[in-house]
Amino acid sequence: YFGERGGVTLSGGEPLLQAKFACELFSECHANGLNTCLDTSGCIQSKDVSELLLHTDRVLLDIKYPTDALYREYVGCGIDTPLSFLNELNERNIPTTLRTVIIPSLSDTRESLEFLATCVRRHACVDKVELLPFKKVCTVKYEQMGIPFRFHNVNEPTAADVSLLEETLSKLLKEKN
Repeated sequence: YFGERGGVTLSGGEPLLQAKFACELFSECHANGLNTCLDTSGCIQSKDVSELLLHTDRVLLDIKYPTDALYREYVGCGIDTPLSFLNELNERNIPTTLRTVIIPSLSDTRESLEFLATCVRRHACVDKVELLPFKKVCTVKYEQMGIPFRFHNVNEPTAADVSLLEETLSKLLKEKN
């Protein structure tokens, strides 16, 4: 299953909430020759998170929104926290994939794409960017927990929508700034 390039990816929820455990797991993975990957929002910083990064080979970092106001409204922290996390990844030269979920009217804007392009230009550790279409598969979980789903009236983007955004992002990445 692992092949020559496989390994272990921790995702969530948010694996940084259990950074100490994740660090122990990744340390054991490395001791056994397994590659490690962390899928995170980068919204938590601590001594345990810094220790975890010592045992992390790659990071999939979600950049959710292009502005501090949107981060505060929908994530609960400011944009500075994930950007600081990205700076730390850059300082440590940890290969990073930036990921953004395309939510119509929130993260499908030119501003969002320009922000991603700027992040890529400023951080040599970023070697890939992924635009992921928003899906409502979690709606059932929200209903079961009795929690309102804020995005229930938001339509999922079409493949054509995402493709157009990918083309625009590609053009922005080729521009010098």
